[in-house]
Amino acid sequence: MNQNQELNSAIERIASGSPTDYDLHIYNHWCNSLQGGKENTLPDFEFTRKAMFQQINKEISRKSLLKVTYSCSGIAAAIIIAFFVVRALLPGGWNFSKHTPTDISMLRHNIPAGFNIATLKLSTGKIIALDNRVNGPISEQVGIMASKTSGDALVYAVLTGKSGRSPVNTAGKLMVNTLSTSKARQYQLNLPDGTHVWLNAASSIRFPVNFTGLGERRVELEGEAYFEVAKDAHKPFIVHSNGQDVKVLGTHFNVNNYHDDSLVKTTLLEGSISISERLVLHPGYQSQLDKTGKITAVKVDPFLSASWRNGNFDFDNENVFEIMRRLSRWYDIEVIYQGKIPLDKMKGRFSKKQAISKILDVIGSTGLLKIRMIGKKIYIKKF
Repeated sequence: MNQNQELNSAIERIASGSPTDYDLHIYNHWCNSLQGGKENTLPDFEFTRKAMFQQINKEISRKSLLKVTYSCSGIAAAIIIAFFVVRALLPGGWNFSKHTPTDISMLRHNIPAGFNIATLKLSTGKIIALDNRVNGPISEQVGIMASKTSGDALVYAVLTGKSGRSPVNTAGKLMVNTLSTSKARQYQLNLPDGTHVWLNAASSIRFPVNFTGLGERRVELEGEAYFEVAKDAHKPFIVHSNGQDVKVLGTHFNVNNYHDDSLVKTTLLEGSISISERLVLHPGYQSQLDKTGKITAVKVDPFLSASWRNGNFDFDNENVFEIMRRLSRWYDIEVIYQGKIPLDKMKGRFSKKQAISKILDVIGSTGLLKIRMIGKKIYIKKF
């Protein structure tokens, strides 16, 4: 049997839903070879490709599994990865073979996903750990009570029978609190004006105890947060982050402002916002501010940018460096790259509750990368 015949037979078994490990292996290597400009010599491949996608969707639906698709520079390798994902997430885990590039040692231990813990630093300098040991009222300042809910949120509200007072103290200094998360942690915050904030891992937000008597509602963000801003036509809400001010009256948007990312990304889901009075953003668009101060607007799927607050990772045409930066914040891992790393773009969705070994298995199964996990260190090199 020549190579084309062997490949055709493998593709037929993939389309029928009964591929062997070796079928997946040779098909994946064929897909990778197309990236180098090799011409597709297989007849009627488009018909077979559609049959494979139908089978994949049927399997994913039948097992109620996460629908994860990856693409390698736009070629048909997405098909094989979906099969890897189906098999990886079935009860019992992935049955590794000698063709699987991901190191089997990573199944011997795992790194837990992140959870809801934060630290509150009051304007007085007092620090309060927000964990499972604390529930109910935790601090009263200028007629505002801060309470931790059983649902792991920090809620600021005007005390019954009192009115919120200005957060400017007798010395004329604004009373500002700070909510912070470390790696592998996230938290929710309800401000006294009714604004709801979701704070992602390795992030912090500084905010006045109350907005009474202030001409604006200004907060400062480092890291990433999703905002649902309460409407107030007379008092704009401003998010300051790394050289930009996002100004709104009431809307839903996401700000990604990690210092190790090359861009500050602000994505609008609802309403309109002004970016440093240089750009007006409309729903479905994302502003991107680079290190030189250049700002542009690009059309995106806004729900992908904000899906982290609903418990998902959505990777949308991202390379391994971009993907691993996000994973390292949530799983608190160290990533070590060895040699030249392929920059192929990948797509996919995973639950943030998913074991990191499963996610790494899928990435490794592209045949592009060899991944080895030792403790909390992830070693990545070209396969």
